[in-house]
Amino acid sequence: MATSRYLIYEAAWMESEGLPCAKEASMAKAYVNEVYKDVAKWAVRLHGAIATSSDHDIPFYYRRSKAADIAFGTTDFHREIVAQKIGLV
Repeated sequence: MATSRYLIYEAAWMESEGLPCAKEASMAKAYVNEVYKDVAKWAVRLHGAIATSSDHDIPFYYRRSKAADIAFGTTDFHREIVAQKIGLV
């Protein structure tokens, strides 16, 4: 949680100051995306069969994590951007 918050605050601060922040934004997006998918996956595992029921919010968050992966770019996509920005590619 603290790592996500730090990465997001740093990217937001750089954006508000008008500094180039493509690397920091991609770092935040990649990390938060991975954590969100992991948490949703573990919630489904923890709750077992009840997690597949539409009576609970867990399936909603699981589907939302998959949709966010598509809508905002995959973790690998953002890692490629970070690699380009630091000169590895």
